[in-house]
Amino acid sequence: MLVKRVLMIVLICVLCAGCQQQVLPVSAESILLPSKGGDFRGVHLGDKPKSIKRKEEASSVYSMPDEIIYRFNTGEADSTWYEISYNFNQDGLNHISLDVFPESIELKEHLFNDFVQYYNQRYGLLKNMQRHVEWRGLTEQGKFIVVSLMQEQQVNNRQHLRLVFNESNS
Repeated sequence: MLVKRVLMIVLICVLCAGCQQQVLPVSAESILLPSKGGDFRGVHLGDKPKSIKRKEEASSVYSMPDEIIYRFNTGEADSTWYEISYNFNQDGLNHISLDVFPESIELKEHLFNDFVQYYNQRYGLLKNMQRHVEWRGLTEQGKFIVVSLMQEQQVNNRQHLRLVFNESNS
């Protein structure tokens, strides 16, 4: 009888541990927000600054007619944060730069692999360059783009990934 009780308690503990919410590390999806649609976080190349300000639903840390910068904390225990720079020409948004600062090298590798998987699905297999990987593709509006992902050296003792989303002529 005692053995049955012990087994029952162990089983309940295992089931309860499985039911607890696990805190997942920040992911490409939680940063890129593909559920919002668009080319990047609900935004399309060619969008005007006003449109991006509405879609980001956050306060910018820097805003000029040709550039808007946002800084986000992921709210995760790992203290990862990221910064997005939207750049404009006379036709609207033409360049996006995302800098991600993960807490650890393991999280940086996790995010790098997650971004690679996301963009491989979206634009096909990556092209391996000397210092970065890149994809070429078409936006929803048929504009040519180049997406580059780099594992940068540490910046101020933080791990660093840079994703550049750039309109291209071909």
